Amino acid sequence: MHGIATDSIIIEKTHIQTRPFTPFFKKLEKLEKIKDVSPFPGPDEGWELEAEDYPLFYGVDYMAAENPHQEIVSDLHGIWKGLLRKQGVELRMDVFLYYRDSEGKLKPTAPDLWAIPLGRTKTSSYNVEEEPPPLFAVEVTSKGSHVKDLETNVDLYLKDLKIPGYLVINQVTKKGELLVELELRLWKRIGNRVVEQKANDKGGFAIPELNTEIYPEGRNLKLVRMDTGEVLQSIDVLEMLLEQEAQRAEQADERAKQEAQRAEQEAQRAEQEAQRAEQAESIIYSTVQNMLAKGMNTSLIAEITGLSIEAIMNLTKK
Repeated sequence: MHGIATDSIIIEKTHIQTRPFTPFFKKLEKLEKIKDVSPFPGPDEGWELEAEDYPLFYGVDYMAAENPHQEIVSDLHGIWKGLLRKQGVELRMDVFLYYRDSEGKLKPTAPDLWAIPLGRTKTSSYNVEEEPPPLFAVEVTSKGSHVKDLETNVDLYLKDLKIPGYLVINQVTKKGELLVELELRLWKRIGNRVVEQKANDKGGFAIPELNTEIYPEGRNLKLVRMDTGEVLQSIDVLEMLLEQEAQRAEQADERAKQEAQRAEQEAQRAEQEAQRAEQAESIIYSTVQNMLAKGMNTSLIAEITGLSIEAIMNLTKK
């Protein structure tokens, strides 16, 4: 059951049917009317999803997120992935978590980002019946997920899935309009209680599970590594900084070349001045010698040339 491409999928017990894709944001009523559809199969039904199998699920296009949403998710994934791996934590993005609902049915959910202990080899799914709960979950709101992320998922993730911490980065209003400044909300599971945490004076939170302090700066996020105080940058920002550094190095090299050229020009001008001075002295010497040879006294030569008598006497000694 591989190779699902662009159509939404209806999974039955024996085969896959494809139908025209109905976006999630236009409701799922058409899909709900289709008969003979079994629950989405899970690991206990004989097969598992591979990464390429789940872009579309019951009309929900998990992978085609709105651009601002996807940019935030991708940036956070790029920032956290390497940092957390060094700490023995693996970061997953848009991968299914399986759980049993109140009726005992196996269901999937897919937080934008979630962390688990490093070491599992399977990347296609994660069954919380068979594995420990994830260490942390992160959602970034979008027009279609605003209420779900800020309300429904709080109980689902912390009560049902028993995830210790859940961060929501709210970037839209209920109507789907982009917020001027991002809003962060954090819930923690304390015992059997779900407690929303109070933001610090920067509007953010310290999250030990991710070794990160995170807070908003307009529509950007600033992340600081808790153990070192280092400001963490996304891959895009790092590339931009490297490009800027390369440009600065290129400009410095160009300035150094220009300075070297100016120094060379100054040296050439100094050499030319020395040559002109030497030529002038030679002319004066010849002139004075000619005057003396014609019997002119030093006082007259001094009056004509403007040279001192001492200078004239020095010239005669050469």
